[in-house]
Amino acid sequence: MNVKEFNETVNVCNKSLQDVLLNIGHEAPALQSAATIEYAEAIAKESVRNNMGLVRVLFLGASNSGKSALINNLARKIIVPEVIHTSTLMPTWIGRTEDYANEGVTVNYFDIDKEGRRKGSLKSKRETIDDFRCYYCYTEKDLADRDRLVKPDRFKSMELNEAYISLHEVEGACKDYALVLVDTLGNGASSVDDEKAQHNMKNCDFAFVLVDSLGNLTDQDIDFFGSTLFNPKVSNIKPEHIIFVINKIDLSPSRHGSIENCKNNIAALLKKAYSGKVPKELYERLCSQIVTYSALYNRLAFCGVYPYKEDAIKINGLNRKELETSDEKKVETIRTIVKEKEEFEEEKSYLPKEMLLKKGYYEDFNAILGKVIGNMFADGTIYDNHLNGTKEMAMNIRLAIQNRINALASNAEAIEAKIAAFQKAKETIQTLSGNYEQESETIARNFPSEVDTYIKHHSQQLLISATVGINKMIDGIKIDVPHGNYTPKSLKELTSIEIENDFLPSLLKPVPKIVDLICNTISANIFTPVQTTRQTPYRQIVDKLSQSMNNYITSVLDEIRTINSDNKFKVTVVNKSIFEKKISDSLYEMSVLLIIIIQKQIDEIINTSISSTVRKSLRGWWTSVKIFFGGGNVDKMFEKMEEAARTELRNKINSDIAGRLVRSEGFLGKDATLNLYSLLSKATRECDNMVKLYLSNIEHELKALRDHLQENQGRIEFYRDFATEKVNKPLDHVIKEIDRLRADVIANGIDTIN
Repeated sequence: MNVKEFNETVNVCNKSLQDVLLNIGHEAPALQSAATIEYAEAIAKESVRNNMGLVRVLFLGASNSGKSALINNLARKIIVPEVIHTSTLMPTWIGRTEDYANEGVTVNYFDIDKEGRRKGSLKSKRETIDDFRCYYCYTEKDLADRDRLVKPDRFKSMELNEAYISLHEVEGACKDYALVLVDTLGNGASSVDDEKAQHNMKNCDFAFVLVDSLGNLTDQDIDFFGSTLFNPKVSNIKPEHIIFVINKIDLSPSRHGSIENCKNNIAALLKKAYSGKVPKELYERLCSQIVTYSALYNRLAFCGVYPYKEDAIKINGLNRKELETSDEKKVETIRTIVKEKEEFEEEKSYLPKEMLLKKGYYEDFNAILGKVIGNMFADGTIYDNHLNGTKEMAMNIRLAIQNRINALASNAEAIEAKIAAFQKAKETIQTLSGNYEQESETIARNFPSEVDTYIKHHSQQLLISATVGINKMIDGIKIDVPHGNYTPKSLKELTSIEIENDFLPSLLKPVPKIVDLICNTISANIFTPVQTTRQTPYRQIVDKLSQSMNNYITSVLDEIRTINSDNKFKVTVVNKSIFEKKISDSLYEMSVLLIIIIQKQIDEIINTSISSTVRKSLRGWWTSVKIFFGGGNVDKMFEKMEEAARTELRNKINSDIAGRLVRSEGFLGKDATLNLYSLLSKATRECDNMVKLYLSNIEHELKALRDHLQENQGRIEFYRDFATEKVNKPLDHVIKEIDRLRADVIANGIDTIN
């Protein structure tokens, strides 16, 4: 098996995972979760990267160390800027594409607001390779301060994420080893880009660390690599898979001296990374992976001269005339550098390719590269970084789907529990409703008789309470006619009908006030007793009905709150005050009706009995007047008439009202009793009807829950079948294929040269 075949198998496995997740989204979206969405995003990104190649190499080194030239050399194409004092704006992944139409650059980015906050999701745009190389890079001015790195104005509203360069025609190492080249900004150039480099240490398999022609690492390099590249918490790259490239070796006065110097720097780096200890085996391993190299000579051999002038114009926003004639110091510096670079490369470009490759130590570089890649396959690094991750992802997806199905099944159990709770609440409320109906019925039936009993037992007290006021009204009775209009003789000649017409209205004038006084006395004692510690019929029924209603409604609402504790159901819990107002309104109506009934009873006694008695008394008195007082004094005759009326009123009121208060059929009477009972029953029914509306709502929810449960159970069966056929089977196949591939690699190795 060769690298290409290995990579194709990994891609097939990742494609299978993507297909599983796509099927979930299309056919069973309820099985999606935050985990599966995260896996889908990760697999999508990994698929893009894996389609570009298999083995990922990270380029690290100080600015101007020659990373760009090395990348261009390995890519066999000028794709990243080699202009001095410049660098790409974002991590850039470079690899192959089988489809010529896909060749080019995809830039991923986020739109941002003025405060730098992201707006919306990740976006992508396509660029040509030449435009990307020249426009997506920092200039010398941008790189002036690593703590305040300035982004070019054209990208102020964008947060650049990553770039992917896909190349159709690739030869050499990229093709032979299915390499993916991961470019980073020179370490130490900016704190932001240092973080991006650290992020990609998690995503790459091995690294090129470029040092200068003398084999030197700066103290800043040693600190940075010691805390990141050699830190397993930061980097997935194993230290033994790091290649130290002494670049620009053609500028070194001594190749051997540069190598020895690099070894010393590796020792210092390991000492920094491992707290003062230098692991001997690792040190020797890394020293054996030092390679001297000239990226420039190799790039000249494979790509030709670099277009310094054209790129300098584009990158620095100049035109050709400005570059060639401007006396601005910055432009003069650029012009000088471009001229020197062009002349140097033009001179070297005439060398035969074989000579360029020899001067560039091409064979040595390829040998070390093949050795490290072979070691990564042999020690399981590629498996761990790619296959193992894919296998773990497959198992995690399978587990996430199973957990989601279990959650849905648990939801079914929750629905069943909710149905049981609703059913129990319904039965409890029905029992409460029956008890309340019986209790309130008894209270409503008993109230009129309780009023009658109260009045009967307190009749003497009621009459005594009213007597003072009644006597005062009776004492004020006067025949309200001019006495001068009458003579004894004219009085004697009046008929009994004329006597009634002339004098009876005056004698009965206080009767309505007497009726009101007696009614008020009775009503006051029924509603508000003189002694506040005593209970009255009205107070008793208010207390009984209120207590009964309160117990009933409290219990009902408690049941409803219990079944609606998660607020997911449509049973609305009404405030208890609504029911209390219903009772209060009905009790008020009842009090008004009771007063009307008392008024009617007293009015009936006064107007039908007492008025008739006074009328008869007046007639009898007048017969006596005509016999015994003929020719007497008119005033005296009127006084006698008034006194007789007063006496009759006092006697009749005491006897008739007292009799009505204690009569055997009750003071209120049959019709009044029925009216009061009907009104109270209405109050209790209104309260109960609202509760029955709750019961109706609960029944509606029960039906909805049962339907939902049935539908849910049907879906769960579908999801289980779906998981078996379209999740577990393809994922099991992926896992088996990965295990087979690993066994093949362990048993037979892998051909790192295709």
